[in-house]
Amino acid sequence: ERQGCSKLRSCECAGQVCTQFLHVIPLKPQLKGAAALLLKPLTQELVLTALDKMKPGSAPGLDGISAEILTAFPDTLVPRMTEHIALFLSKGSRREEWALGILNP
Repeated sequence: ERQGCSKLRSCECAGQVCTQFLHVIPLKPQLKGAAALLLKPLTQELVLTALDKMKPGSAPGLDGISAEILTAFPDTLVPRMTEHIALFLSKGSRREEWALGILNP
């Protein structure tokens, strides 16, 4: 039976078990580097970088907040977004409304 860390970001094993676990996951080679990012601490800079990569004009989520709004107010939004995302990553749970979405055929 393989054992891995159930909470990659908050494991107490200095990343060793988590790193071993990431190596046994059958991932395409180009995704191995992306998987290693799971072990890096979440920072506001990382969230800001992700926001900067959002496409202008993309459809907003159920909250109605567009990419333009998210990127227009980084000083206000990035710290709160970082806090919420970090909580999600460390606890493995999310707010119920984050699971909702609208699919347009």
